[in-house]
Amino acid sequence: MEHHNSEDSDNVYQEDKFGLNDGFFSIEEFNKQTEMLELDNAVLDQSEDESDHESNIDSEEEISSNMGNANDVFYNDFFQPPPRKMRRDEQQVNFLERQKRKSDNQIDEPSLERTMRDVRKDLFEDDSVHEDSDESILEDDPSDTKTPKSTHERQQAKLMKEIRRLEAASVASREWVLAGEARAADRPLNSLLEKELEFERTGKPVPEVTAEISENIESLIKRRILAQEFDEVIRRRPDDLSKSNIRRGIFELDDNKPQQSLAEMYAEDHVKANNPDTYISKANEKMQKEEREIEALWKGLNIKLDALSSWNFKPKPPAPSLTIVSDIATITMEDAQPTTGSGISGAQNMLAPQEIYKAGRDQNNVGKSDIITRSGLPISRQEMTRDQKIRRRRRAKERISKRGTRTTGKSRPESISKSI
Repeated sequence: MEHHNSEDSDNVYQEDKFGLNDGFFSIEEFNKQTEMLELDNAVLDQSEDESDHESNIDSEEEISSNMGNANDVFYNDFFQPPPRKMRRDEQQVNFLERQKRKSDNQIDEPSLERTMRDVRKDLFEDDSVHEDSDESILEDDPSDTKTPKSTHERQQAKLMKEIRRLEAASVASREWVLAGEARAADRPLNSLLEKELEFERTGKPVPEVTAEISENIESLIKRRILAQEFDEVIRRRPDDLSKSNIRRGIFELDDNKPQQSLAEMYAEDHVKANNPDTYISKANEKMQKEEREIEALWKGLNIKLDALSSWNFKPKPPAPSLTIVSDIATITMEDAQPTTGSGISGAQNMLAPQEIYKAGRDQNNVGKSDIITRSGLPISRQEMTRDQKIRRRRRAKERISKRGTRTTGKSRPESISKSI
C-alpha cells in the first residue's frame, strides 16, 4: 500500500508560481539534478580513471543480470503512467512529507553552497576581474589628488559617476505624478490639491469674476461714455424697414441660361484684359444705345423748337453721313451678272424643292426593264437584289388584295338589293 502511494505521489505534479511545471517538466527536479551533477563532478574529478573502470564493470554486471525472458517485458517497465494534477486533499496529506524532504535537503546545503561557489568562480572569474576594475574606477574620486591619474582616467571616472547616478535615478521609484495613472491608494491624501491638472472640458469654461476684471469693465464703460462711442442699434421707424430694399453683403446669383458660348466668353475676357479702354460690355452697350436715342430725340426737339420760335426759316444742322463710292465704271456695274449663271435667277429662285423636281415625272421615258421606286429614282431589274424583288412582289399582292376588298364592298349592297 505504501509502495502504491509512493508511485502515485511521483506521478502527481505541483504548480509553481511561475507556471513552469506541466507534468513533463519539473523545475524542482531540474534544480536537484543540476546540483547533484555539479557535486558529482566536483567529487569525482580526482578519481576519474578509477570511476570509469568501475562503471564499465558495473554496466557489464547490470546487463548480465537484466538478461531474462522476453515474454516478461511489459509497457510499464519502460514508460511511466501519464501524470495527473494533485488534488487538494492529496496536497494536505503530502504536506508533511514535503517538509521532511526539505529538511533533509537542507542538511547538505553547506556542501552544495561550496560547490556552487566554486562553479561560479570558475565561470565568472573573467567577468569579476572586469567588474572589479570598473568598481575601482567608480570608487576613485576624480577630485582626489593623492593618486596621480591621467586625463583619460579622470574623464572615465566622471563618465562612470554620471552613468551610476542616471542608473540609480532610473531604477528608483518615481512620484505618483510621473507614474502614469494613479489610484487614490497610490498617492498621498489631498495630493491633487497641490497639483495643476490638465483635463479636457466638454463646454467653454466660465470666466472668474475678479476685482481686476470688474475694474477694467468699469473703466471701459466710462471711457466710451466720454468719447460717445456707443454700439447700440440705431432706432428706425417700422415704415422705413419695409421701404428699404438694401441687401448688404448678399451676392445675387444669376440663374438664367447664358446666351454666349464658351468661346465668346473667353474672347470677351481676352479683349477686356488687353484693351480695357475700348472694351464695352453688354450692359454698357445697352446704356450707350439708350443714350444715343435720347440724344437724337433731344436734337429733333431742339430743331422743332428753333423752327417755331424764330421768324426766319432755319434748316436742319448738318449731320455726318457715310457714303461708299466704288471706283468702277457705271456700264460695268450694269452688265454684271451672277457667277452661277442666269438660269437660276428669276422666278425659279422662288420655287420650292418639290416644284423643281417631282418624283415620277419621267415615267414615260423609263424603259420596260426599269422600275421607279418611291423616291422617284429609276432602277433596273437586274440591279435589284433578291430581297428587294420579294419585297416589291409582296407590296403588289397587298395592293391587289386591298383593291379587291374595296370592289367587293361596293358590290355587296347591289347583290343584296337584287336578292330582295
